[in-house]
Order: sequence, then structure tokens, then C-alpha cells
Amino acid sequence: MILDQVLQTHFSIATLGTTIVNLLLIMFVAQCGVKKLLYRRFFLYAGAICLWSFFLLLHSVTDSYSLAYLFCRVLHVFAMFIPVFFIHFLYELLNVSNGSKKYVLSINYALAAVFALCSIFYPQILYPALKARPFSPNYLTPSALYTVWMVVFFLQVIVGHIVLAKQMIVAKGVRKTQLKFFFFANMIGYCGGIGDFLPVYDQYYFPFPYGNYGVILFSIVTAYTILKYNFLSTEKLVKNAFVFAGLLGFVFGTFSLASVLFQYFIRHVLNVGEIWSNAISILLIVFGYDPIRSFLINLTDRYLFQKPYDYHQVLKDASRGMAKIES
Repeated sequence: MILDQVLQTHFSIATLGTTIVNLLLIMFVAQCGVKKLLYRRFFLYAGAICLWSFFLLLHSVTDSYSLAYLFCRVLHVFAMFIPVFFIHFLYELLNVSNGSKKYVLSINYALAAVFALCSIFYPQILYPALKARPFSPNYLTPSALYTVWMVVFFLQVIVGHIVLAKQMIVAKGVRKTQLKFFFFANMIGYCGGIGDFLPVYDQYYFPFPYGNYGVILFSIVTAYTILKYNFLSTEKLVKNAFVFAGLLGFVFGTFSLASVLFQYFIRHVLNVGEIWSNAISILLIVFGYDPIRSFLINLTDRYLFQKPYDYHQVLKDASRGMAKIES
């Protein structure tokens, strides 16, 4: 089957974008620490989405049937826990502590675990085979049990939205507005995720192949909502974002520059091999990491997080100092 380049490009870009956005969120949360329960819930939630999208990308682009089948099994293990982590995260985010919480979580974790074990040890009962699609050389073919899991997946998503909607209805003021924003952003994200299920049944309607752009939006708004609720330190998070982005750019930029220069120029002039060119790149990163890190931290401290002076307090302190001198 001839691949449709437009479908393949959009599907790959959207899936890669989902991976990158959630990887950044994971790095930010890790920088803030995962000791608080809310952080851990978010870490698991974003981590599952990140790993699902990463292996989905690998599954959809690889030409090897055996590798594509392996990636299919792995990506679904993470996909099976995404809505469960979503529900658990919402319970923590919204401080829900009713009697049904324990049963809802227990049932949903049990269902996810059963399907995940099937994906690991008995994948053929979920995905009997792979076949070529217009956007992928190898994409899964579903069984009846796979359809059952898909129904369970969306029922879990609905449960999560019901939990969120109940809190949204009783909320007041700014919190109500924030919960509305969060609710509809989640709706966009999960509706976009439908685009990943449609090709399984040879259906190529909207939101495929653009659905994962909605998942990107969902992930960004999830982080934004946490920031608005002040569950994470905004200043620390943004500072870490700049430091991480700068270091990430430095690391990849160094590797890219070194790779290009040594491969196409220096290798031909000095006969420098690939191993040595990579070794030099690593040395550059090792010696450049700390200076770049210090520079970025000082830059963000100086221009982004300057604390405004309280001139009334300054005058009071000055007058006290002058009084002590006079006495």
C-alpha cells in the first residue's frame, strides 16, 4: 500500500508533539519534586500520555512487523492506565473524599491491570495482526476484546468528566471558571484521541489525523490549570522551564553542530572517526553544562523574577537606621 504523505506527516507531527509536551511537563514536575501526592498523580498521568504517544509514533512509522507489534503491545499498556490516572489525578486535584472514591479507583485499576496483562502476555487476543494503512506500514487490527477495552476506556473517561463536572457545578467564582476551562480542554483532548482509534477500524474521518493536536492542547491546559491553582510553584516552574529549554537547546545544538562539522568537514580533513566526533561532543556538553546553567539561572532571576521594592518599608528601615545613629 502506498503511504499518504499528508496523513502520515500530520499524524507523526501531532504524536511527536504530544510526546515532547508531556516530556517537558514531566521534567518540570520532577524539578519541583514528587513528594506531594498531587505531583505524583500528575507525574504518572503525564508520564503515561508521554510514553503512549512515543510508542504510538514508533508503532506507526516502523517498517518491521515484529517491532511494530512489540510497540503496539507496549503503547497499549500505557494507554490502558491513562484514564485511570486521569480519574485519580482529578480526585486529588479536587479534594474528593466521598465513600465511592475507593471503589471507583479499585475497579478502574483492576480493569486496567487485566487488559494490560493481556497486552503483555496474550497480545493476540487483543491485536490478532497488523496491516498496512494509508499513513502507516503496520497498524493494528482489532479483536472483539479490543473493542470491549475501547468501550471501557471511554467509560472511564466519562467517569472522570462526571467527577470534574460535579465539582464544577458547585464551585463559585474564579474556581468555577477555571474548572469550566479545564473541563472543556479535557473534552477537546479526549475527543482528539478518538482519531487514534478510527484507523484501527479502517475509518479515516475527522479528527484523524489531526486528533493528537487536541491532545497537545489538553496537556498544556492541564499544566496551566495546576499553575492557576497554585499547587505548583509558578516561579520555580517557569524558571526551570527556561533553564531546561536552554540546556536542552544547548545539548541538542552541540550534538547537531558537532555532528555536522565533524562528519562533513573535519572527518575528511583530519580523518576523525564517528566515535571521536561523538566523544568531543560529549566533552563540550560536560564542560559547557554548568556555565550555561548558571547563566540561565542568573538571567531568569534578573529579568523574570525581580521582586518589586516596597519603598514605604525602605523608608521605614532607613528612618530606624538614622534614629539609631542619632542616639
